[in-house]
Amino acid sequence: KPKQITPPKPLIVKDREDEVDDGKKKVTIFFGTQTGTAEGFAKVAKVVDEILTEQGAKRLVPVGLGDDDQCIEDDFTAWRESVWPELDQLLRDDNDTTTVSTPYTAAVLEYRVVFYDPANAPVKDKNWNNANGHTVYDAQHPCRSNVAVRKELHTPASDRSCIHLEFDITGTGLSYETGDHVGVYCENLDEVVDEALRLLGLCPDTYFSVHTDKEDGTSLCYSIASKFDV
Repeated sequence: KPKQITPPKPLIVKDREDEVDDGKKKVTIFFGTQTGTAEGFAKVAKVVDEILTEQGAKRLVPVGLGDDDQCIEDDFTAWRESVWPELDQLLRDDNDTTTVSTPYTAAVLEYRVVFYDPANAPVKDKNWNNANGHTVYDAQHPCRSNVAVRKELHTPASDRSCIHLEFDITGTGLSYETGDHVGVYCENLDEVVDEALRLLGLCPDTYFSVHTDKEDGTSLCYSIASKFDV
C-alpha cells in the first residue's frame, strides 16, 4: 500500500509594518530542495519568496529548486553561478566606474621545516590514534578507524548509489551515539611517497616538524604518508 504523504501545514504570516531605512536595499536569494515525489519540501523557499516580494523585496535571481531525485549538487552549482554576477553588481559602489575586476592572486604559504635526530624525535609513535597527542577523542581530536563493511544498497540496474558503511572501533573505547560524525583521511600511495622521498633525498625514517610564521610553536610531527598531498 503506498505510503500517504502528509501535506505541509500552510505558512501563516501575520500582517505587520516594518520600518525600513530608505538607504538600505532589500533583496532575496533562495535555493530550495525537493524531490519529484514530495515537492512540498521546496514550499518554504517558494512561500517566503512570495511574501518578501509582496513586502517590496527585489528578487536577484529566480528561486533555485534542487531536485534530490536527480543531482542536487549540480542543480545548486548551476544556480550559484547565476548569483555571483548579480551580487557583484549589487555590492559595487555607485561611484565605482571600474569595469575590470581586480585579478585574484592566491596566497602561497611558506613553511619552516625542522629536522630531528631519530633518537631525539619528539614523537616516535606513528600510530594514527596517538598522532594528535591526545588520549581523549572529540571533534578536534578524532580517532582513526578503518572501514569494516562496505555494502552498496542499490542494484546494478539503478543509476544511483547509496553505500552502507561500518567502521571498526575495536580497542578505542568508543561507542556510537546518535549524531556522531565520520570524516575521510586520505593516505598517499606508497609509490608516490617513495618518489617524493627520492626527489627530496630523504630516507623514510626522517623525523621533522613543519611550522608557519604565525604558528604557536607546536610541532607537527606527522608522517609524510598521511598529512601531505604529493
